[in-house]
Amino acid sequence: MCRAVSGYDRTRFGLLRCGTCGLVVSPEIWRPQIGELMEEEWFGESWNAMPSFWSRWFEAMGNRRTFNRIRQSQTSGAMLDIGFGSGSFLAYMHARGWTVHGCDASPSACDQAARRWAIPTHCGEVDSLPDEARYDLVVTNHVLEHVQDPQKMLEAIRRRMRPGGQLHIAVPNIACWEARLAGWTGYQPYHLTYFSQETLSRIVGDAGFRVDAVLTHEQFAGWFLAVLGTVVPGCSGSARREKRAEMHARPGTSPLEHAYRAAMALSGGVTWPMRRFQEYCGRGDEVVVLARKFG
Repeated sequence: MCRAVSGYDRTRFGLLRCGTCGLVVSPEIWRPQIGELMEEEWFGESWNAMPSFWSRWFEAMGNRRTFNRIRQSQTSGAMLDIGFGSGSFLAYMHARGWTVHGCDASPSACDQAARRWAIPTHCGEVDSLPDEARYDLVVTNHVLEHVQDPQKMLEAIRRRMRPGGQLHIAVPNIACWEARLAGWTGYQPYHLTYFSQETLSRIVGDAGFRVDAVLTHEQFAGWFLAVLGTVVPGCSGSARREKRAEMHARPGTSPLEHAYRAAMALSGGVTWPMRRFQEYCGRGDEVVVLARKFG
């Protein structure tokens, strides 16, 4: 990651793009300890990992996608899930024979996952994991965009992997078609770095991994949420407030949320052909990289 602020130019929606490598960042990335401050504000003690039936359903679909990508080349071993959120993927992989361990900077997430799934977790950054810890698989989905120094984090991950170990990364794709809209869900106040296929591949390679595959995925509600957040006055800001409320809410689903989520699901069915074409073009709203450690 290029460190000189002067090397960045303004791009859409107040973000900055590096003139050398093309990486897009939030201006907040240079604020001291901004990662820790955002973590506390958005994922602090009152954060709720499993707020509703719909959230659990969406997570289940994501868990299956991640598992299907991994099992094509690896079927068992020791797995570390970084930024595991609700812990549902840890439970999913444990049920399929993996030895699992979670790492998350949120004490609330660690406490809830330990109580719900009875799975070992480590509360803190990757660097604070025991030096002797070694893993055959590391999964970090929608985490890298939250940290101030993604390459440093990837290097810390690499040191804790066995030779030949597999790395699975997923992040929002700043090169997706919806990113032209102000309401794209990837634009969040706690996102510090915005990757494309090219910039994510480059930083993974610079951290010492061999990149095996790069692809994009278009989430079924991506267009619904992006258009809604763009065309409804003030909805982009409201969506962020609602996201905060959802993260800190008690479990339960109102009739209004059922209707809202059902509309999302319907829009996903209607846009299915376009979403598949979008993925084919490498413009899905999520970038996924599969890489390995060698040496």
